[in-house]
Amino acid sequence: QHYFIQSNLRRMLWQRLPCLLRTQCNVTLSTLAKRPPNPYQSFVSDKFKEESVLHPPKTPSKDIVKCLARKWNELPSADKSVYYERYNDEMTKFSQENTYLSPLPKRPGNPFTYFASDNYQTEKSHHPPNTHSKHIVKSLGGKWKNLSSAQKEVYNQKVSADRKKYDQFFTRAPLNTLNQIQDEKEKKIFMRKLVENGRLPKKPPLSGYNLFISRNFKADANVPNSEIMVLLAQKYQRLTESEKSALAKEVELMKEGYNSNMDRMFNS
Repeated sequence: QHYFIQSNLRRMLWQRLPCLLRTQCNVTLSTLAKRPPNPYQSFVSDKFKEESVLHPPKTPSKDIVKCLARKWNELPSADKSVYYERYNDEMTKFSQENTYLSPLPKRPGNPFTYFASDNYQTEKSHHPPNTHSKHIVKSLGGKWKNLSSAQKEVYNQKVSADRKKYDQFFTRAPLNTLNQIQDEKEKKIFMRKLVENGRLPKKPPLSGYNLFISRNFKADANVPNSEIMVLLAQKYQRLTESEKSALAKEVELMKEGYNSNMDRMFNS
């Protein structure tokens, strides 16, 4: 059902977390915090069984959820407020129990996001309670378009200053910062930035086939990349077994060198 999506997402993230990374970070499935459901999800969870009784047996869950969605939209604000209050209480508890602070700086947004952040609460106060955030942001979008170039320049400068600080972080941050990062996506960002800045070696190809493709791929404005890939795949298939084996052995040597350099850099 709809309200099981979050638990399935947690399990999916766990399955995608590399085994070595789990060990280094001492992460288990139980340590992946489950974020509280939003007000609508709580409503669906509460009413799903009750609603399913009103439908024929074996009615698809998605059809039952559609009916609940219509009922949610028709629900008076006073009844919705019960779910919003529950959500706020659960989010407060969730935030208190999950105080992980990322060592990475927040990636700078565009000028409009800075403008929206500065003016969101003021704009929200001009709308009815429980107004969806997308409507508030849409209203801010209209006001942003009406700003003069001089007014927008203030936010352009904020973006430039924060972008400079953001880029400088990855040129100066200690390599062991990686051990402090708990989020898998953030780890990938950190590693990619270090590679871009030449502070880490580039990860080797996964296989001899990937090495062959990387060495022979040449973009052509007149030929789609997909067609070029097909031609290269056919060319690779025509290689002799000894040629394919040589590529595979070269990749293994590249991986050994990469792992050796990574161990030396992070354990020194």
